Amino acid sequence: MRCLFLIVILIISNLAYSIYALQVSKRYTETLRQYKAELEKNLTLRTDINRIISYQKAKKEARDEGFKPVNWERVKLVR
Repeated sequence: MRCLFLIVILIISNLAYSIYALQVSKRYTETLRQYKAELEKNLTLRTDINRIISYQKAKKEARDEGFKPVNWERVKLVR
């Protein structure tokens, strides 16, 4: 009788854990799907920004306008 009771308890606990594991797996899959969607959106926005304002174009325009880079040896920090 004890063994039968123990077997029933083990089966019930196994079913409960299986249900919990499936729920966690479902949440993980949904989170991963959202992450991939956000990553794709981020990459799309980055390519749009790079297409609109390219680094090389901005650098050329800055040099044409007389931009001088910072000389870090002349920069002093005040404490």
